[in-house]
Amino acid sequence: MGCVVSKNPSTVAKIVPGGGEEKLFETSRIPLDAKETQLVRKTWAILGDRQVEVGKSLFLRFFEEHPTSKDLFPEFRNISNEKIAESPALYGHARRVMKSVDNAVASIENVQVYSAYLYELGTRHQTRQLSEEQLKFMGGAFLFAMRLHLRKEWSRATSKAWEKIFSFMADAMMRGCKG
Repeated sequence: MGCVVSKNPSTVAKIVPGGGEEKLFETSRIPLDAKETQLVRKTWAILGDRQVEVGKSLFLRFFEEHPTSKDLFPEFRNISNEKIAESPALYGHARRVMKSVDNAVASIENVQVYSAYLYELGTRHQTRQLSEEQLKFMGGAFLFAMRLHLRKEWSRATSKAWEKIFSFMADAMMRGCKG
């Protein structure tokens, strides 16, 4: 589709014939205040090289709480959660999702390019027929996994900040899913 960073720094657009741009949506900062931004960066750094484990926990919780969601993932259909836990496909998907989160953390101050990436990611998920409800469920599983791995570093304020990050990601992705 060809999302681009527009000449307008608060817009994600696509190139149209003739070299013009068609505005897709406005971007803004990820809606965190300074304290929340600091909490996100601090807790993300604490996870360090355990980030993929967080992603695996996210998917295992998601599939445990919403078993029909496995149908969104051809590689996990008709497979028990125990076998999924041992699957190289789970590692790969967890790694990709957590890299996307890593990009969100790195882009807190400037989200235009990241928003375009999430929009494109959403368009690639159109064939999976991903719904807002499923992303909401995944958000709950994400917060569960973060709390599980951060333990004593988790607080209400940390939860609120990470919920804002995930909501931003989900909203931008759904724009792409809806085309």
